[in-house]
Formats: sequence, C-alpha cells, structure tokens
Amino acid sequence: MQIADVLKSLTRRWYLTVLTLALTLGGAYAVFVTVPPTYQQTASIVLVPGPASVAEGANPLLYLGGLTYQRDLLLRSLGSGSVRGPLLQEHDGADFSVDPDYATQSPVVLITAVGPTPGETTAMLNAVQAAAQVQLDRVQEQVNAPQDTLSGIVQVGEDTSPSTVNSDRLKLTGLTGAVLGVVGVLLTIFIDVRLVARRRKAAENRRSRHGVELDDPVEPDPVDPDIADHALLPPSAGDSLASASADLTTSPGIVVTAHGRTRRVRHTLDRT
Repeated sequence: MQIADVLKSLTRRWYLTVLTLALTLGGAYAVFVTVPPTYQQTASIVLVPGPASVAEGANPLLYLGGLTYQRDLLLRSLGSGSVRGPLLQEHDGADFSVDPDYATQSPVVLITAVGPTPGETTAMLNAVQAAAQVQLDRVQEQVNAPQDTLSGIVQVGEDTSPSTVNSDRLKLTGLTGAVLGVVGVLLTIFIDVRLVARRRKAAENRRSRHGVELDDPVEPDPVDPDIADHALLPPSAGDSLASASADLTTSPGIVVTAHGRTRRVRHTLDRT
C-alpha cells in the first residue's frame, strides 16, 4: 500500500484517525506521569601517596604517577559482588558505577550514584565513597604495606545535589506513543479496506441484477413466409424482389417494422 492510499484511508475514516490520535496522546501522557524520574549524582576521588612515599617538603600531588595500578585494583574491588551486593541491599532501588577518569592520567575515580529519590541517591554516593577508602586500605594491608606508605583518598569534586534524569521515562513514553499510533493506524486502514470492499461488492451485485433484467433476450417478430421466400432468391432476382417489396409496403395489409423486418398483419386482402 502506498503512502497516498494510507492518507486516503485516514482521511475517509477521519473519526477513527482523531480517536487514534487522542488515545496515543493520552496513553503517552499517562506513561509519562506514571513512571517516576530517576536522580543522579557524581563525585570524583583521587588516590594520593602515603607520607613515606613523598620527599620531605614535597607536594604529594607530584607523586601520583605510580598510583594508577592501585586505582585499577580499587575499581575491581568495588565492582565485586562482596562489596556491591551489600551496598545495593542497604539502599534499595539505588545503583552506582565506578569508572576511571580517562580524561586525565592521574589515578582519578568517577563515582556515579543513581536512585529513585534525591535522598537515596546522595546516601548511595556517600556509602560508595566510604567503601572505596575501606577497600583501598584492605588491599594494601593484604600486601603488608608499611603503615606510613599507605595511600589515601581525597575527594576532588562532588555534585551539590542530585540532578533529575528523564531518559528512561522519555523512552517509555515514546515507545508507548509509537505502539499505540501504529496499532491505531493499522486498525483504521483495515476497517477502511473492509468497508470499501463491502461497498464495492454491494454495487457490483446491484449492477449484476440490473444487467440480467436488461439483457433478457427479446423474441423476434414472426417473419411472413412469403417474405422469407423472397429473402432466399438469388441475386439475379434483385429487381423483382425490390418491386415486390415496394408493392408490399404500399399495400394496406402490410407493415414494415424496424430493423429491416417485415410482417403481415392478419386480415383479408382484396382480390381482383
């Protein structure tokens, strides 16, 4: 079916088109209102070396190069089930992710918390930051690192408040509107095609009935035997046949009908 045919169907069944549009907009709005938004908050932390790893009087930030390996170990530890599972259970409905900051070569970790409410989102973010320090200390203790060489964590930045995220809600709203719109258009086209086909069939039936009445065979008028005998004469007798036809035409007992057929009316001819 071409686009022009679809538009014609929607135009013919405009009332169904309007109903489809209303249902589509209503359904999409209902989903948008029903599905709550989510909230997101991020924080950045950086690993810093212990006091014994920095020269006396030097800036610790100048000694961040060797902490990239510790950052990778910390990311793997925070993503493990033993750490992630309890955090998710404690903050039901919230989630988090930890990723390295690829925009810099420093051992920076990006923590992103997502929750159903602003308070739950902030609580999850704080819990992950606290867990990061605990896991970093645990890893260093497992390798028996000296106490004065233990690396620490410093917060670089944090969002002041969670931001609203409507991506999931907008996706569901768009999906609902698309499904309702497509189904409505298909139903409208289907109904239009059925109605048009039914109307065409009814018109064909009426034409068929009228055609049978008009096409009934018409019984031909009986042909006078004398004239039929003249029709069988050879071409050489054309003059005589023409003369006889003229006499019959002028005779009071003969009638020449349409379509070239002649018949005799029942009467008694005058004989001389």
